[in-house]
Amino acid sequence: MAHQPDGLAQLKKRVASAAHEIDRLKSDNQRMSDTIDDVWGDRKRKGDSLAIVVDSDRDALRGQLEGYIATIDRFLEEK
Repeated sequence: MAHQPDGLAQLKKRVASAAHEIDRLKSDNQRMSDTIDDVWGDRKRKGDSLAIVVDSDRDALRGQLEGYIATIDRFLEEK
């Protein structure tokens, strides 16, 4: 194999790194999507129960709780 110019070698490394980052982001996106599905769930599957997922992300927990409060408020308004 012939020697590649340094610029081409660097470009190949950057492309490989970007491809790896895209794969990581896709995986993170799928994990977050699965978590959202688990938390909110399909009412047919989970009924009307609420599940709180606690992790180290306080903003996510706060958003989750605010969503529950809004859901409870809507439920009470229907009654």
